[in-house]
Amino acid sequence: MRKVLPWALAVALLLGISHLGLAEKPKPVMTMSFSGYDEVMKDIDLIGKLGDLPQLGKLLEGQLQQQEGPRMLLPLIDKGKPWGVVVSMGDESPEPVVQAILPLTDVKPIVQALQQIGIQAKESGGTYEVQAGPRTVVFKQKGRWTLVASSKDALADIPEEPASLLGGLNEKYDLAVSVAIKNIPAAIRDGAMFPLTMAFQMAMQQRMPGEGEGQYAFRSRMAEQLLKQITEAIKDLDTILLGLSVDRKANAARLDLVTTVLPGSKMAKKLARSADLKTDFAGLADPNAALLFTLTRKMDEEDVAQAKSNTGLLRTNLLAELGGLPGASAEDAKLVKQLAGDLMDVLEKTVEGGKLDGGLKVKLAPKNLQVVAAVRVADGAKLDKVVKQVIERVGKENPAATQLIKLDAETHQGVRFHTLTVSSDMVPSPHEKDQFSKVFGDKVTVILGIGDDSVYLAVSPDAAKTLKEVIDKSKSASDKSTPPMQLSVAATPIAQFVAEVGDPGAKQGAGMLLKVVSASAGKDHVKLTATLVPNGSQARLELEEGILRVIGTVPKMRLGLGGGGAPVPQP
Repeated sequence: MRKVLPWALAVALLLGISHLGLAEKPKPVMTMSFSGYDEVMKDIDLIGKLGDLPQLGKLLEGQLQQQEGPRMLLPLIDKGKPWGVVVSMGDESPEPVVQAILPLTDVKPIVQALQQIGIQAKESGGTYEVQAGPRTVVFKQKGRWTLVASSKDALADIPEEPASLLGGLNEKYDLAVSVAIKNIPAAIRDGAMFPLTMAFQMAMQQRMPGEGEGQYAFRSRMAEQLLKQITEAIKDLDTILLGLSVDRKANAARLDLVTTVLPGSKMAKKLARSADLKTDFAGLADPNAALLFTLTRKMDEEDVAQAKSNTGLLRTNLLAELGGLPGASAEDAKLVKQLAGDLMDVLEKTVEGGKLDGGLKVKLAPKNLQVVAAVRVADGAKLDKVVKQVIERVGKENPAATQLIKLDAETHQGVRFHTLTVSSDMVPSPHEKDQFSKVFGDKVTVILGIGDDSVYLAVSPDAAKTLKEVIDKSKSASDKSTPPMQLSVAATPIAQFVAEVGDPGAKQGAGMLLKVVSASAGKDHVKLTATLVPNGSQARLELEEGILRVIGTVPKMRLGLGGGGAPVPQP
């Protein structure tokens, strides 16, 4: 009985996801693909090799052989072929039609397993049919494939070359799921939106504790806009694909989320406007950065109008709250409201420009931490005036603080530098002073740089030099195209920095990480990049070789293997 249980469970699963009735002209709504046993084992071997455990694949297979179900299944698998399931629906009868291709070379064990649990499979011309209440599963052997479907018609519709049913997903990804939103019957799409709409409405029926009238109005508007955006996005969506792959030539793993929209749709027009994005801050790009983030986006008229409306409501709420500052004199309250209003003016003008552009980079080195951030603004002159008024007001309350600040310290390429410098001698605690010195050295300078259409923030022992380099590189590469979004995190500089300045426990962990990733010669990044594809967009999460090395060491540590490894279980 125990020997047939895995087969019975597999068939029960197929019974659960399939349903009687072949809808008229069904269209694929979901495709699930698995590239195959051999392909995945090659990927596992690669990760094991990078983690100094080249026998990882054999170790895992040996563990599978020790379990009764997999031990029976493995000899029946054609390990070079893919696995897949396709679910289709028709507009008139949205009952799902299921088709599955399994690279199992013998269907008889399935039939025997069913018989052992009292389910008889009716055989006719090599096709087996199982009935369980209203649900049906039919299956047959075809060469080295086992074909499974929810009806005889669906079984007959499986292509002569079964793998072609997967549309090439198995060739591009190890694991993939593709959903054709446009093929889902409208009644089902609308039904899926109902609970989401109800959830939003219920969330907005009551105020949160301590939430004022203005805050509630702002939160309600944002929730309403979000629901509208989700509804419109679902209406415009064509397909959604989630796929995982390993590039064995580049020693990298990638997870792709690809979204396409219907040609001519509202969302398609939005994407078309971002086809050739350019950034004003290309100088932030640095191959030696521990962290790099950039975001660039063009907004259409509707986006701008919506953002301006939200900004207007935010202004009203902000000024209302500032009107009741406890303990503030009438003069101070008036100044604060004026400065807040000026800041909101800058924000509104920036929104009207219809472009979001900014970024951040961090470089890590002992005694030389560097941070540079930049963002586009529409009225730098007004922002500069606000900053000077704030510093002037602070100086009246605390003259000693303003002695550290130098307004208009210098101007570089039209960017005015306002500086704040702190030395290690100003840090009172010996421990904090020691940490300060490890991170910044003898001093650190903070620069707020304001241009006519840009704002920079630089933190570094030599912030002026650091900021000037970014500004100069940005000016010289002003026509450089950029993806809508990119985020990159490098393991090596982070590990080196922590190994130098961290506490003993952190240093030990960082040292171990550094030992692993340093063998990859700079290929040690985790990257998240958004790019445009035909009629859509792609978000890719990439793990480079050094990160795969780290992942590859985990099984070795869990198994307690030393440098020489351990005996490999034999099948």
